[in-house]
Amino acid sequence: MKAKAVSILAFLIIMTMLFSACGNEETDVDVETGTNMTEDFVQGFVADDSGQLADILTVTYSLEELRGFFGETSMNENLIYSTDENKPDLSINSVDSRFPIECLRRNGYSVYKVTEGGYFYVFWVRTFNPFPEIESDYTDDASVYFTAHITSLKKASDFKSIRLGISTAEDVARIDPAFELCFLMSSRTSSFSLLDNGSVMEIWYKDDGAEESRKNLIVKRIEVDSKKIGNPSKMGSVLAKDLP
Repeated sequence: MKAKAVSILAFLIIMTMLFSACGNEETDVDVETGTNMTEDFVQGFVADDSGQLADILTVTYSLEELRGFFGETSMNENLIYSTDENKPDLSINSVDSRFPIECLRRNGYSVYKVTEGGYFYVFWVRTFNPFPEIESDYTDDASVYFTAHITSLKKASDFKSIRLGISTAEDVARIDPAFELCFLMSSRTSSFSLLDNGSVMEIWYKDDGAEESRKNLIVKRIEVDSKKIGNPSKMGSVLAKDLP
């Protein structure tokens, strides 16, 4: 199951990378920095890096209704655990119909304001037709890859109870419910947690032979790196101005 699930995830990520490399139409430029601030995302959705969340977000949602729609675990984990194989992918259109997208950033995420405090982040994986010269009904699309609710960022010291060879991904999730598990790397399975000093904590795991849940992922290594280094973490792509 893991090989098949990882293949699916890897394909989606590769399609996203290729789509970005093809170059979308960029329309707005920051007059101070000279950088593009907007670009076409998919299906008429425009990503815009300008503006502050306080000015952009006009609607507040309860965490209960957000979790009820997006689920407790996201696609990046569901495909591995097979906990809900019948759960459909959430397309950007289906999400927009239920929770109108007010903020879509060029790094591939949307943000919602939460009644209980903080923000709810939705990270997208984009796909496109790899053979545009062949006529088909395929439409460029984006689906939910990962979601996270953050009210405040963690400190490295918050993870002091984690023990190598003993603690599990479930223990890490208790400390940081917004942690992001990544199964796409060939060399390791890792989770990522944003820290309040601007860095990212990466925790490496070994499995006990069956990746059926977070309990089966045993902590084997902990590293803290600058989020600018370029790891596969989606959380690391969030603009500083969009963090609580």
